[in-house]
Amino acid sequence: MNVNNQQNIITTKPMDKKKTAVEWLIQEFELKYPFLMEDGMINQAKAMEMQYIMDAFIKGELNYLSKEIQTPKDYYNETFGS
Repeated sequence: MNVNNQQNIITTKPMDKKKTAVEWLIQEFELKYPFLMEDGMINQAKAMEMQYIMDAFIKGELNYLSKEIQTPKDYYNETFGS
């Protein structure tokens, strides 16, 4: 974050985008086994992971508002099994 003292303007550097586990796996498979990757499988995996991430965010917000205590491991086990 940079502050311009003359005009009191705060500028922020855009966040670097993180790579999801699915994106990493797809990239690795495309490099090593490009003939195994199908667009339908890739799109489905990305959509599923995006939904998981959005659901986790919403659940985290709801837990914060309700003051419900849940560890990340408990959330994982409840959502995906142990």
